[in-house]
Amino acid sequence: MTKGVTSNGFEFEVDERLLDDMELIDDIAEVETDGTKVSKIVLTVLGKEQRKRLYDHIRKDGHVSAQEVIQTVFDIIGQLGPEGKNL
Repeated sequence: MTKGVTSNGFEFEVDERLLDDMELIDDIAEVETDGTKVSKIVLTVLGKEQRKRLYDHIRKDGHVSAQEVIQTVFDIIGQLGPEGKNL
């Protein structure tokens, strides 16, 4: 497991084996043509509990910014090592 803190201050713990998850790689590759993949990517990377914590962390005036969620999740993936930065 890899623990870390994103640039916006979100503390996370994820399994570094995500970098070897072909379904996650497929979803990332398809996100540009199918924006609904973002939700699946967030759930795959964080799981339900951490996803809720992330949404609460980002929530401002009742709104959870999709852009900030996406940036945070890709920040997390990037922290998993050099391979994560290439996804």
